[in-house]
Formats: sequence, structure tokens, C-alpha cells
Amino acid sequence: MARTAAIIQSMTPYERENPSVLNSSRKRRIALGAGVKVEDINKLLKQFDMMNQMMKQFSGPGAAKKDEAHGQIRRHGRPRRLPRPVTKQSFQLI
Repeated sequence: MARTAAIIQSMTPYERENPSVLNSSRKRRIALGAGVKVEDINKLLKQFDMMNQMMKQFSGPGAAKKDEAHGQIRRHGRPRRLPRPVTKQSFQLI
């Protein structure tokens, strides 16, 4: 957590708002300021992109309907009953 905070604090306000402007020289400067490797910055940026994609996916126009349907399935979904094992007694009953 401290590394993430150090990386973000080493960015300019413009870079924080627009991480797409981070080229190799900016990443190198941020890495030196935060005391981490450039790979750590790349990992953080990748995580940020993945979270943005997930947020867009769940906040789309049909997100409320999807969430409502998912909640109903969780509340009312019942597990299937397993079939009874075949025993000698069950054959005699048939």
C-alpha cells in the first residue's frame, strides 16, 4: 500500500488525471521519485486499467437489471437435491 501511495504522490496532478500520457521517461522519473522499479509502475497502471474496465462493465445501462436478477437468483436459488443412492431396498420397492 505504501508503494502505491509513493507512486501516486510522485506523479503530477495531470498524470494522475490522465495516466495515458505516461511514457517511458515519465515512468522512469516517477520510479526514481517513489523508489520503485518501472515494472512496479507498469503493474499499477495495468491494475488501474483493469479496475476501470470492470467499473464500466458494472455501471453500464443494463447494470441495475443485471444486479437485480443476480440478487434474485441468489435469494431464491435452491440447490438441486442429489438422487438417492440405489440400494437393495429401493429395488424391492419397485
